Amino acid sequence: MYEEHTLATGRVVHIRPLPYDQFEEIEDLRLKQMEESVRLYEENKPTRGSMVVLALERDVRRRKLDACVQDFDTLRADMSIADVRQIEGIIDRVSFAEAVRENLSEAGDGPATTSE
Repeated sequence: MYEEHTLATGRVVHIRPLPYDQFEEIEDLRLKQMEESVRLYEENKPTRGSMVVLALERDVRRRKLDACVQDFDTLRADMSIADVRQIEGIIDRVSFAEAVRENLSEAGDGPATTSE
């Protein structure tokens, strides 16, 4: 479920935690691209290996934003880097929040964090 968050710039966005299936896909992508990077370094192609790592960072960022921000494709054209970095922080907080008594209801289904 998406929750409304107001960014420092005043923009309102709707964000949800990273779904587990998307998390697994991102981790599979990360492993595949890191294996490619290692192979290139072993073949004495460090520049190409570094480019694979840079592409990995970009691809992971895109996948997380697409999976967690409602209508991100339409919002991204006029977002600042500061907006995106703040959104990434929110995604990480709501996706990887520690399960503790304070953020669970008695039924165990409470929100992981409160909206900004």
